[in-house]
Amino acid sequence: MTVVSDTSPINYLVLIDSVHILPDLFEQIVVPQAVRDELLAAGAPDKVKNWITNPQANDVAQTDAESGEVM
Repeated sequence: MTVVSDTSPINYLVLIDSVHILPDLFEQIVVPQAVRDELLAAGAPDKVKNWITNPQANDVAQTDAESGEVM
């Protein structure tokens, strides 16, 4: 099953070191560009910013800002 994530679940799962459960629950986790932007916003915790900028380690597909295609 594929899931499209909103900002809050990703944010809080990263902060409590539990984001690793997502790939166990879902085949593919898609983070839309708008959510990615929120996770990288100035007020976001560094831990969250580091997570979203390291796609190799987070098993998450992100969408392209221009096309909306999954990267």
